[in-house]
Amino acid sequence: MQSAGLRCTREDAIDNGDGTITFTETHKGLMEKLKLPNGAVLSRDAGLVTFNDTFNAATGEFLGQTISPEKDRIRISTAAPRSSAT
Repeated sequence: MQSAGLRCTREDAIDNGDGTITFTETHKGLMEKLKLPNGAVLSRDAGLVTFNDTFNAATGEFLGQTISPEKDRIRISTAAPRSSAT
C-alpha cells in the first residue's frame, strides 16, 4: 500500500444558523494505491475529496458526514491477474 503527495486543508467551523456547526476538510493527493509485488496495480484512489462533519453546537454530538468527491478524483480498481496452468 502506498500514499503520496497528501495535503489536507481544514477550514474554521461554520455556524449553520440552526444550532449545528460544520467542519470541512479537503484532501488532495494519492490517498491509496494497492499493488502486487510484481507491480500490477489493484486499486488507485487519487485527486480531491472533501469531508463535511456536522455536530450539534450545544452538545457536541456528531450528527453526520457528507463526502464530496471532486471532478479530478480518480478511483481505479482492477482484478488481480490470474496465473494460468499449462
